[in-house]
Amino acid sequence: MTDKRKKLFFRSFVSLVLIVIIFLQVDFRSLAQVFLSVNPLLFLLAGLLFAAQQALTAFSWGILLRTKQNDLPFKKVLEAHVVGNFLGTFMPSSLGYDIARVFRLSKHLARRVDAISSMFVCRAIGLLVLLLFAFGVSLPISQLEHDSKTLWLMMGMLGVFLLALGLLFHERFMRTMGKLFNRFGLHSVKERLRPVYLSILEYSSQRAAVLQIGLITLVLQVVGILFIYVVGLSLGIAVPLVYYFIFIPIIAIITLLPISVAGIGLREGSFIYFFSHVGATEPQALSMSLLVFAQTLFLALIGGIFFWVGDDPVERKMVADAFSTEQKSLTHWEQDPR
Repeated sequence: MTDKRKKLFFRSFVSLVLIVIIFLQVDFRSLAQVFLSVNPLLFLLAGLLFAAQQALTAFSWGILLRTKQNDLPFKKVLEAHVVGNFLGTFMPSSLGYDIARVFRLSKHLARRVDAISSMFVCRAIGLLVLLLFAFGVSLPISQLEHDSKTLWLMMGMLGVFLLALGLLFHERFMRTMGKLFNRFGLHSVKERLRPVYLSILEYSSQRAAVLQIGLITLVLQVVGILFIYVVGLSLGIAVPLVYYFIFIPIIAIITLLPISVAGIGLREGSFIYFFSHVGATEPQALSMSLLVFAQTLFLALIGGIFFWVGDDPVERKMVADAFSTEQKSLTHWEQDPR
């Protein structure tokens, strides 16, 4: 068994174990009753909020691309975003969605590194906004409930993220990392990553665009949290909105961990753990997680239609082969990082 298959097997095993543990703890009769109680109008409203979030995400991505003279129509960027969602659904971790979107968009760009760097910057800004939002909300919550655990957790996560960003733009640290790559025989890897890193650095001179992205990201993150909140309301969950602004950023980061397939198991377990402590029942929390994932799958279905209808058969096979695993995708980028 190759290393790639071992990693995929491990992640699949982790997802399976987590799902089995979760469903063994949840009463199926209660779970069915929760699903049957869904308010269809509220769930439809949640779907509209989710669609708005996806459109804003594609719009912000397009702004960053235009700073590199990639004047793509919004339709093309949105198509890459949606089709990438379809391809990423079948990849081992949540990061697969971004890899798939980058791969798709690169067909329309002169430099492939622009797709990678723009997606990285979008994600970095998005995580920073989420963490700042969650930290700001956790301050009054910790005082009202006399519990500082959540506050310290958010401070720790925010601190680690800011440290990582600072090191990324620290010239001396990056030179040291380059020397370490050379010392351990990773010179070829360093050279493949270098164009991507330089492309990311170019955004440091585009402060107006980065600020604009930050404001848009703030809006789309709020819309995304409201989407999940309305899903909760459709299930009759009476958890205050403020907890969503604390928990959703944490859950989003947990699902990015590359130890399960597409975050399956981690996402469901996280929803149950956090929301069952603030008033939701375990069946309600699990149902909310499953319905949120169902919206993502619906978007993937739309992306799949665009993918199979819009591309020629030869290209479809090439893309499908390239995305059979995350490792194959990353290898593809390393071989031609232009």
